[in-house]
Amino acid sequence: MKTFYLWDQTGAPAGTVECEENGPLPVRCTPTEPPVADTGFRVVWRSGWVQEQLSAPDLAVVKEKLRAAATARRWSRETGGLTLGGVRVATALQDQNRIASVLAAMQVAQVDGVDFKAENGWVYLTAVELQGIAGAITAHVQACFSAERAHHEAIDALPDLSAALAYDVTEGWPA
Repeated sequence: MKTFYLWDQTGAPAGTVECEENGPLPVRCTPTEPPVADTGFRVVWRSGWVQEQLSAPDLAVVKEKLRAAATARRWSRETGGLTLGGVRVATALQDQNRIASVLAAMQVAQVDGVDFKAENGWVYLTAVELQGIAGAITAHVQACFSAERAHHEAIDALPDLSAALAYDVTEGWPA
């Protein structure tokens, strides 16, 4: 058995296969191992392994990917929950809506407090305590959106590709 190196339709390395040296071989294979590409190049099969220079990414494409990463991070932070006074509170949209509807129902029914199932167990909350939680969640969500907006504006202002490639979308988020 001998190792043969495969390449795909574009010529990019696509793994290995073990075959009998004199037996039938798969299409797009060679006994020659592809070299490791130099920085800024990729290895492809062109009647032999060659290195092709990678084209520089487009600034607009890099910025769009950065904006998408900022939006994804905002969503993760926004819905990741909060700890308030030792109570772990979920902050996904359904959790925000549930708290708002419980507050409205408490006012209509003139109920002083409710049993509340937090992420870390049951607690009894008064209307004032639940309003405080709702306010903290609102502030948290707004801080997440403000951070996302700041990132989008900073990304839009990036002057060139090197600045875009160096931009760190993980900085500047609320805890």
